[in-house]
Amino acid sequence: MSSSSEYMVGPTIGQGSFAHVLYAVHKTSGRPVAIKVVEQFSFRKHPWLLQTIMTEKEILQSSDSNSNEKKVSRPSWVVSLWAAFYDAQHLYLVMELCSGGDLEGLLSQAGILQEEEEEEEEEDSDEKSDGHRSFSSVQRERWIQHSVPFYASQIVNALQYLHSKIRILHCDLKPSNCLLHAETGQLRLCDFGSAIEMDRQSTTKTTTAAAAAADSSSDSSNRNRTWIPRGTTEYSCPEIIRATSPLALNEGVDYWSVGCLLYAMIHAGKSPFCHDSEALTVQAIKEHCQGRIGSHQQLKPSDKQTRNFQEWLGLSIGLLREDPEDRIQFWEENVFRHDLLQWDPAAVDRGDVILPRPHWKDEVKNAVLKDGNEGWTAFVQL
Repeated sequence: MSSSSEYMVGPTIGQGSFAHVLYAVHKTSGRPVAIKVVEQFSFRKHPWLLQTIMTEKEILQSSDSNSNEKKVSRPSWVVSLWAAFYDAQHLYLVMELCSGGDLEGLLSQAGILQEEEEEEEEEDSDEKSDGHRSFSSVQRERWIQHSVPFYASQIVNALQYLHSKIRILHCDLKPSNCLLHAETGQLRLCDFGSAIEMDRQSTTKTTTAAAAAADSSSDSSNRNRTWIPRGTTEYSCPEIIRATSPLALNEGVDYWSVGCLLYAMIHAGKSPFCHDSEALTVQAIKEHCQGRIGSHQQLKPSDKQTRNFQEWLGLSIGLLREDPEDRIQFWEENVFRHDLLQWDPAAVDRGDVILPRPHWKDEVKNAVLKDGNEGWTAFVQL
């Protein structure tokens, strides 16, 4: 069984509500990895959290075994899980290191992650005070023409693989759950804690921390608790937000999130329903479904928008339909086969694409690694 002693441990490269992700290097192979660390105390305080970690572990293992058994010749659209272990203080998931960070970081790096009013005020400025570039109209058009289709087409292909090959609904698609490789810009989906299996989706498994780090082969008889997936509200579809009891879900759940993602990629780096509070976010989604759009949102084509922008906006709006069956129909007829979303890696000129450079790259390069022989203390960031 794997243990912390097999790794040299570096700085934090990711942070969530209940976990942090550390850069590390496997001592024997020299392979850089990302280690997701969750405190055991969190499981006692939030009993549902263990279920999300177990779900993520099972799905990552299922994806890897599916690829190996069927010898699928394809890019790996799901981040690889290489080991899992635990001690008295923490649970650890050792995963593939995606050297480019995530899509949220790329949007910030590219300059699109900014307030709408700031964009208008500083459109002619080359540099913002916080170090992020402000888009000129030319820069924005280049981003939309080259980088958006490069990354959006990968999201579409990754989701198609998830639904058709391993039969999983992600239920929490958002920019920070789209990891990237720095050299190629290739995308991996991560964070499957809210995911459900399409073929047996209304139940989950109750387990222990020890079981979560052990072999996860199990049958449906162990799945005995009802489950409503809860992702990030601003990217969640109406049927999940309204749910008060277990319900049957379909691919439309993720298609709504893709609609929000496409919008974020062309406009301010955020979901069209992003607000300062969850209550306001839910209200914005409700108003959208009722046909009432807030005046500050740009979910309407305008003469000021370029043709490329309008085309991407049209795809986004088409997926933000209240009825999930309407989303599925729009996806099949207008998205999956759309010319903008036909991804051929060999045909892409990466000279025109903005490739990711995460904020932690230099920190990792200059870091003094701690020996995992120290146990859990090596994973504590002071």
